[in-house]
Amino acid sequence: MEPMLILGVPVFILIGAVAFVVNGRRRVRRAAAFTRRSVVTTAEVIGLDLRPTYRISTDNLDTHGSHWFPTVRFLLPDGQQLEAETVVGSAPLPPAKVGERVAVRYDPRNPTHVHLDSGLAQPKVIGWMHVALGVGLAGVVLVFGLVLAAMVFVLDVPIFGL
Repeated sequence: MEPMLILGVPVFILIGAVAFVVNGRRRVRRAAAFTRRSVVTTAEVIGLDLRPTYRISTDNLDTHGSHWFPTVRFLLPDGQQLEAETVVGSAPLPPAKVGERVAVRYDPRNPTHVHLDSGLAQPKVIGWMHVALGVGLAGVVLVFGLVLAAMVFVLDVPIFGL
């Protein structure tokens, strides 16, 4: 096997891991700001919209699963009733049933920006999932590097014809 391939793949994975961690931390910071300024209230689920998510395939844009987006109704502090679809969807099952009362978080500056306040739909969860994935990928690269180093320096296994 080509030495650059063996070394290049871990470097490429490490770059992806760093990108996941940076993106995840950015999402967590943004979610923390939303959580600080948001208001928690109780809402009624009045609808569920199942929308496809997409992936790019070699031949075309194809559906790959779907996510449920609840529409909720709640009262603002001034008594105005508001209906809004949640920003984050869930899969494979809807996060709540129509008619169910749920806790939601909304931005008082933009009350139609609504998140469910439980489960994986909470604002910080996706960011922390990205961070965990990045750390996991970096861990895989570290283990690969340690095994490779042990093979070369401890076990004297000839790698790359050295």
